[in-house]
Amino acid sequence: MLRRFPDSRVVFAKMRTGALIAGLVAMLALAGCGGEDESPAEPGDPGGAPLTGPLTYSRGGGIDGRMDKLTVQPDGSGTLQTKRGERRVKLEGKELQALSDDVERADLPGLPADSTAGRPQPDALGYRVMYGDATVTTESGHIPERMGPLLATLDGIVDRLGAK
Repeated sequence: MLRRFPDSRVVFAKMRTGALIAGLVAMLALAGCGGEDESPAEPGDPGGAPLTGPLTYSRGGGIDGRMDKLTVQPDGSGTLQTKRGERRVKLEGKELQALSDDVERADLPGLPADSTAGRPQPDALGYRVMYGDATVTTESGHIPERMGPLLATLDGIVDRLGAK
């Protein structure tokens, strides 16, 4: 049988209070302590650099032999061509800004124009991004690391707008 000590409620109350305070301190540490953040804009935040010209993205190949082409203007208007046909599209707000941020981080002019494996890759998807004076061609399994987030964003946009 457990014996109850007269001070046990006080001890447990102090333990709960201590745990609560530790949890609050941890939450405040994770949330930050306010003040102005002078770091560069996060993806999707207003204030990042907008697109300065049209961006054209093409992907093709794979097992299903897909062929998709998305063109986006700086204002977010554009066209999407798929096997199903062509349609007008419009990117808004955070999605357009995220795309612009990913294009900037990819630094397309600094990548080799031919960023493929250099040998045929069975069932690989081929990608081409044209923006400004830069055109970069790559393929699944050989995508330059800094281009990966841009292709993921573009794939997501094309899939959401109806290429699937």
